[in-house]
Amino acid sequence: MTLMGSALAQSTGETVNPSLPPVAAKTEAGTVSTYAWAGTWFSDHYLGGYLGAMKSLNATGDLWTDGFVLRGDVSGGSYRYDSTGFVNVRVGTLDSDVMLGYRKNVGKGAFSAYVGPSYAFHHNPDPAAALRGDEFGAKFLAEYSGSLAQNLEGSLQGSYRTTFSTYSLTGRLLYRVSDSAWIGPQATLFGNDSPFRESTFGGVLKINTKFGEIGVSGGYRHVYTSGNSDGYFASAYLGIPFP
Repeated sequence: MTLMGSALAQSTGETVNPSLPPVAAKTEAGTVSTYAWAGTWFSDHYLGGYLGAMKSLNATGDLWTDGFVLRGDVSGGSYRYDSTGFVNVRVGTLDSDVMLGYRKNVGKGAFSAYVGPSYAFHHNPDPAAALRGDEFGAKFLAEYSGSLAQNLEGSLQGSYRTTFSTYSLTGRLLYRVSDSAWIGPQATLFGNDSPFRESTFGGVLKINTKFGEIGVSGGYRHVYTSGNSDGYFASAYLGIPFP
């Protein structure tokens, strides 16, 4: 198999993490200085998990006051692919970043933008693989989350990291169906320099609890890159605010 063929096959395993709401509204959760989350993401080619947190750096110590924010993300898992001489290869992967950002309240929501160093690693024995070894670089992320109307909220998140030229865009729209439950559609676009590009389309259920937020999602994966097949995805996460 050529280098291009190997790269196309292996790229199916890359992960597309769903966007997460930054924090619950101040009127619901009180002052929030730190927000942490953990989740899992899996598809017919990938299984992994992720952790993250953001912390207010402003004088009030409140994420719902305009100011600088420190954010960190770590994700890891494994994916599989076939190529000449490497059948059903299982590749371990790790992504991490630490970013400094600024958070601005806009209406009934908040807009945030971040930048910082990024690291990515693909433990792959295939010497022809495009995603192989480790790379250091930078990551850029911007997001908005907030209320759009009564009982309706939306979020949009976009990111790009120079490590393996990886980008993603995620949007979702949720409608409140009870005092604590929200439901609605979610869509993502993801790509890297293997080259590879895919989208996911599905639904999200979010439940607010006394200790934080629980969410589950799932749906269909469509792969635009030739040589790869469509499939499914599913995910679950927990987000916890801290005073």
